[in-house]
Amino acid sequence: MTHPTPGGGSGLAQGLRRGGWTNMAWPEDPYGSGQTLRTKPRLLTATVTCSANHAQQRVPLAHAVVYLRLHRTKAIDATEGLAFGFRAAAALAPDETAELVRLADLDLLRARRLAQVLAGHCLELDLNVLQAATTTARTGAPQGDTEFGRGLRALAAEWPGRGGRGRSETFYFDLGHDLAPEMTHGPGGHGSERAEHLWRHAKAAGLRLGGTSRAAEPQYTLDTIVDRADAWEASQERLKEWLAACATEHALVCALVAARHLGLYAWDGELDVAAALATNVGDCFPTQQFQETAPA
Repeated sequence: MTHPTPGGGSGLAQGLRRGGWTNMAWPEDPYGSGQTLRTKPRLLTATVTCSANHAQQRVPLAHAVVYLRLHRTKAIDATEGLAFGFRAAAALAPDETAELVRLADLDLLRARRLAQVLAGHCLELDLNVLQAATTTARTGAPQGDTEFGRGLRALAAEWPGRGGRGRSETFYFDLGHDLAPEMTHGPGGHGSERAEHLWRHAKAAGLRLGGTSRAAEPQYTLDTIVDRADAWEASQERLKEWLAACATEHALVCALVAARHLGLYAWDGELDVAAALATNVGDCFPTQQFQETAPA
């Protein structure tokens, strides 16, 4: 059985391609703004960037956006199943970082203008990391490209004073600050505290994160990965796939918590995040296991 995605496709996995991992037919135009024959969907967009400490600075390792369709007048019931679209990228080398930042910039530029809701989890921290990486990434941009980083800069300027609607009609929502208890963080603000904060709000929203969950991955694991990446050359593609899956799961949890809090989605009992991931992105990440295998 296939599921409709915000990209308008059938939900059949697109997997890894230029532009990262996706299950959407139109990852470059999820809002349908450039397609006259396609109904433009109303979307809640959630974004997450996973980063780590390296050479005395934070570097982006993975970026993901998740798209949930919204109904115009009522909450969507996800009790019997959930469909979502996503795009993710991962980076372990400078040229890959340039592509990751390019994708993040485009994703956020579009979301800021076209999404009904844009959600993040302490998004100002992610924006700081991505903006710091634009210096390196700019070397991969076309000469004279003055637009590079425009989405990141614009959103960073608006996010601290969001208070609801941003420019245009997009509603801004941050799990780290707009839900009680608010996450408090120091200058760095990354690490296990962020994962624990996400886990707490996921549970409160009625989400079940399985034993294979990556959304609450300890920060020391990400820090270790970036320091040892060169030694793992033989398995770097699998490592990047795992990083992209980490960011995708985090973004999905962020999207679902925001959607339920805002009255846009509802479900009975607990919503199984692992099952939703296996159904919607399992084919995109063939080396990853989202649900625990039952003992024989």
